[in-house]
Amino acid sequence: MKRPRGGSRNPKHETRIRGVLFDFDGTLTRPGALDFPAIKRKIQCPAGIAILEYLDGLPSLGRAACLKLLEAMEEEAARTAVPNTGAEPCLLSLKKEEIPFGILTRNSLSSVRIALERFERIRLEDFKTVLTRDDFLPKPHPEGVFQAAARMGVEPPELMVVGDYRFDVLAGKAANAVAVLLSNGGEPVMEPGDPEPDHKVDNLLQILEILGITSP
Repeated sequence: MKRPRGGSRNPKHETRIRGVLFDFDGTLTRPGALDFPAIKRKIQCPAGIAILEYLDGLPSLGRAACLKLLEAMEEEAARTAVPNTGAEPCLLSLKKEEIPFGILTRNSLSSVRIALERFERIRLEDFKTVLTRDDFLPKPHPEGVFQAAARMGVEPPELMVVGDYRFDVLAGKAANAVAVLLSNGGEPVMEPGDPEPDHKVDNLLQILEILGITSP
């Protein structure tokens, strides 16, 4: 297995990892199912603004109409989503080791439910907690990470936050959790001035190596 990239560990993160919190779209599912540029065009969201932040600034009627369009497009994408490389073996290994895992996503719960139906051996009930945009201030705000840690019965420094976008790293670092950036073999997503993730991995099976778990 290719060794995860990440450099030396910060002493404050030497605490044993007791839980893993995953982003969903592009992390547990293969990237590309959700077409963000198409969604932005549909709801007339400017290129330089994130979708949820754009919606939050709209008048209530306009926000409701755009949110309905967003949810419809998310659910359509979820019906074609497939598990990301190594996603199910990674989750099954965590389950075997009795390490709780959860989901923290800016997506809707309905789209998560639909996409998880395409997993063969993992179900929604296997996750210790599932937090969506309806439950917390969306990433990069750290509220969802704090909520997830509490629901999973761990302290934030004992929680590993895994995601494919800079918002995942920003939220994890702000909560003092261990932030892992999943590249999926793609282009860099961090911006100048962003904090460095604690680890960088190319696929989810490398999470197991970080945790000292033998891969299946």
